[in-house]
Amino acid sequence: MEGFVLSGGIGSIVKGQSSRTISSRSLVVSSSGARVTAVDLRKRLQSERARGASGGFPKALGGKRFGTVVVWLRDELRLDDNVALDRAYEDATNLIVVVIYGHDRMHWRAANFMRDSISDLRESLRSQGSDLILRRGKPAEILPEFCKQTNAEALYYYRGKNQRKMKIAEDVGAQMEDLGVQCFYDFEDTLYDFKTIKFPQSELPEDCHAFTERMKDVEVPSPRERPKRIPPCPRNLHRGLLPEIQDLAFPESNNRSSVRNTPTGGETTALARLKQFVLGKTKKPPLEGGAHQDIEFGAFNAYIALGCISPRRIYENVMKDVSKASMRRYCTCFDLQLADFLTFLEFKRLEHPKAVRGLPAPI
Repeated sequence: MEGFVLSGGIGSIVKGQSSRTISSRSLVVSSSGARVTAVDLRKRLQSERARGASGGFPKALGGKRFGTVVVWLRDELRLDDNVALDRAYEDATNLIVVVIYGHDRMHWRAANFMRDSISDLRESLRSQGSDLILRRGKPAEILPEFCKQTNAEALYYYRGKNQRKMKIAEDVGAQMEDLGVQCFYDFEDTLYDFKTIKFPQSELPEDCHAFTERMKDVEVPSPRERPKRIPPCPRNLHRGLLPEIQDLAFPESNNRSSVRNTPTGGETTALARLKQFVLGKTKKPPLEGGAHQDIEFGAFNAYIALGCISPRRIYENVMKDVSKASMRRYCTCFDLQLADFLTFLEFKRLEHPKAVRGLPAPI
């Protein structure tokens, strides 16, 4: 669960990044204060693959391969079409879902949205017979102790979109290796499955229009349904309290009055919003004159940023129920493809730094 900034009107959460242009050797500062370059990170990713860490979740065996599995959710705060959760559900006899907060700070409006999303996820898990475990601190410090406490055999998670997130995940993976806990991860929650793209990653277009043209014939995977019932958490495991807004927000951004205008976060709200959207009933907040605006661009950006809704679920519903001539359909598909373009371009920059020129490197 990484930092982001909520700005402007409804549905405009943007993940926090530096606006400076940095070379491919840009620095990442770890939680311990050590400086790690992008080149170092690439070498670590390569060594991680060499020692057997699994990029991509394991294929289902039709049976349980582990006793206890921990699913660490970061920016995937939902049950619907959550591949990490679904694969862990198939592989584990006991499944524990954990969210770690407090290692990143954000604006009060973003903090309020995140708190809503965490609360909604907990209620959804409880309705499935399980619960959400909440911990405050740094993932590399919390997860090793948590896995020892629960006798976990494996950890499932998403790797992240940028260097900073990957560095946090890499620190966690190194700790898990020392404990003998297997790590399974995928890179990010995207519309397209980049592992199935037939052309080499180094040939990924660096222009968004060229990217959308190149991806025309690439199939979008169907979204997965949420598990029908998730195994209950151990009774003696402390659930943790929901974070307060001040646990998530920057101290200097304590403008509580702005929280009143923040959209309600969470998967339940996101799915209801999608249902209204395909029916053409979703509106932006009224303007000064009292008139409403139809939402076109950015209708789901806030919810996608925290993984409250799957890009593939949005795509499936929009393609099925929204007219081809509708601007809402065009704008929504463009939003989803643009997000994938930026994500894949970052993957390309990390894996093939010489193939990308003049690209700002997120911190």
